[in-house]
Amino acid sequence: MLTLGGRFLVWDVVLPQRLDQSKGIVAFPLLVKLPDEEVSTGYGCPWPDKEQDLAYYAQLAQDAGFEVVTQRQENRVLFLEVQKP
Repeated sequence: MLTLGGRFLVWDVVLPQRLDQSKGIVAFPLLVKLPDEEVSTGYGCPWPDKEQDLAYYAQLAQDAGFEVVTQRQENRVLFLEVQKP
């Protein structure tokens, strides 16, 4: 349980990349490191109409009753620090 004024940091969320806006499909790339080689693969799946980006997750935190303290994005990884007011 988070106490009043307590903070926590959400990170390591890799934001998906849309393959085709018209079809609403996103891709999740995977890089598998084997002893002698690296294999690049991935998969795609349907995604909701809402773009799930940093603003989406910040709003989700606010809707859940948290105050967003800091937010930033590096490449496709987001960092979202929130606190319980």
